[in-house]
Amino acid sequence: MTAKQFTEGLSALDDRYIAEASAYQVKRKRNPAVRWLSAAASLALVAALGIAAMQGGGIFGDTVKLENGAVLRFEKSGTIGASSLDMDVTMQALPQTQLQQLFPDLQVEARAIFLAEEGSLVGIEGSVGEMKLLVSCSDMPLTDTVLVGEEATSTVDGVAVTAGRFVTDKNSRGERTAIYYASFQLGESTFYLENAGDYGAREAVKTELADVLQTLLKNGEPNWSLLQAPANGE
Repeated sequence: MTAKQFTEGLSALDDRYIAEASAYQVKRKRNPAVRWLSAAASLALVAALGIAAMQGGGIFGDTVKLENGAVLRFEKSGTIGASSLDMDVTMQALPQTQLQQLFPDLQVEARAIFLAEEGSLVGIEGSVGEMKLLVSCSDMPLTDTVLVGEEATSTVDGVAVTAGRFVTDKNSRGERTAIYYASFQLGESTFYLENAGDYGAREAVKTELADVLQTLLKNGEPNWSLLQAPANGE
């Protein structure tokens, strides 16, 4: 019965019955067994919600448990990041020897972005396998990712990580793509990771992102002094 139906039913009662009911009050004892049962049911509900959240599909959001025990939560987003670079820059492909110095224990393909006139480093644009990697080394953002609703910020190894997820509409074959992304700051550098895959493999997609994220955090802020702007704006 809805609140509206209850109100309408109450209004239909004869005033005499309402008056009699008001005058006749019985003091009832609460059954202790009912009280304990209610408390047990509440605890069971809380436990169930906690388990659902930890498994990654609960009402508290999509999560993944990291090796260090921290839990990274991905907030559902209505949009996804895109490159938003609107400046006069030069780009330089980075050799593997240099990339290994910047990103130990990761297979990174990337190029450095420099301001054309000043020659100062703006950031890094590349990938870790199939995963997108963007690093802004200045106050110039390289991505315009926006989280719709409350941002999900988790603390991993003392670093605040803001993460989100996005699911595309079904294509003509009924397939959907799950996209997971995370952003965090190390020193003066802001990192952005984005990983995508089939919706049915979304657990693997977010786990792969979490693994790379942990490695980046372990490595700390890269030594950007290793990079120099290309001569003559090449």
